[in-house]
Amino acid sequence: MTRAFNLRKNSKVLLVAVAALLPSSLARSEDFYANKTLTILVGSSVSSGFATYSQLIGPYMRKHLPGNPTVVVRAMPGAGGSTAALHVFRIAPKDGTLMATLTPNALMDKAFGTRVQVDPVQFGYVGGAQRAVRICFVSGDAPATTFKDAQATKLLMGSTQVGSLTSDYNNMLMRAAGAKFHTVLGYEGPGALYLSAERGETHGACGLEWSAFKSTKSDMLRLGKLKILLQIGAAPVDELTKLGAPHAWDVINSADDLAAMKLYVNFQELLGKAYVTPPDTPPERLADLRKAFEAAIRDPDLLAQAAKMKLDIDVISGDEIKGAVEALYTAKPETLKRLIDLVAEPK
Repeated sequence: MTRAFNLRKNSKVLLVAVAALLPSSLARSEDFYANKTLTILVGSSVSSGFATYSQLIGPYMRKHLPGNPTVVVRAMPGAGGSTAALHVFRIAPKDGTLMATLTPNALMDKAFGTRVQVDPVQFGYVGGAQRAVRICFVSGDAPATTFKDAQATKLLMGSTQVGSLTSDYNNMLMRAAGAKFHTVLGYEGPGALYLSAERGETHGACGLEWSAFKSTKSDMLRLGKLKILLQIGAAPVDELTKLGAPHAWDVINSADDLAAMKLYVNFQELLGKAYVTPPDTPPERLADLRKAFEAAIRDPDLLAQAAKMKLDIDVISGDEIKGAVEALYTAKPETLKRLIDLVAEPK
């Protein structure tokens, strides 16, 4: 009894002594995040890939952040992601209790002079969880099932809306690679685009994520009911090359168009599953979030869970993502002008 009593009596002294041995930054981080809530804001619908990744990552952010805060994932869809981007830029708390995953196009708006004018250079960049390699696909009975044939044969290519990835990639490939695409607007998302091709309403679509495609449509691909027309990423992917899909850089007609498309594709690839903080988030809080995020996406339990969900995980640093953003916003005016011309809707 005396021993137990003495332990309780001295417990506060012991805790103070242990805290004194901790690095001051760790102690401050624990003090800050303990009993707080970290919100992960998703700039698209709850059924989107952005939400799926955030739901996966959330529990591991709690695990790896000092103080183990409660983590909630909140969706804020609207205006192609610009609603959430504006919220993060102007309204969201700047104390380190919010990070967001925003659609890449919403972060390109300022460069294009369209929609909401936020300045992505001012965001803090936590890190990214996936390099978003994209594809063009067609149905197995489409009038053209190779990109070479698509340069000579008209294809009806589905799209969600003007200014979306699906529309932008159609427009770029029509102008820069001579694809005979005719864009059909109005589909709600990837599921509707797949279904439209399967039903014969359209022949296919461009700008869809390869990882999502192979996790949901691998059987259709194996049976030849869907085919990959083109792969679009910073570098060729072996499994796509083995499927006979040429890389976008090999079908572009001019050096100027290639430079403009690389600017767009590299940005989209790195920002595909990136996380940001509001401007003026304290550097020490951004550092906490970066460290916890990297630990989260390297966590063996998360990786095992992602494998079961057929989700690709890549470790992308906040600095690498920030570099892609700065590259877009410091690009040569003529390159940016050409990019704007390439993605413009046909008149």
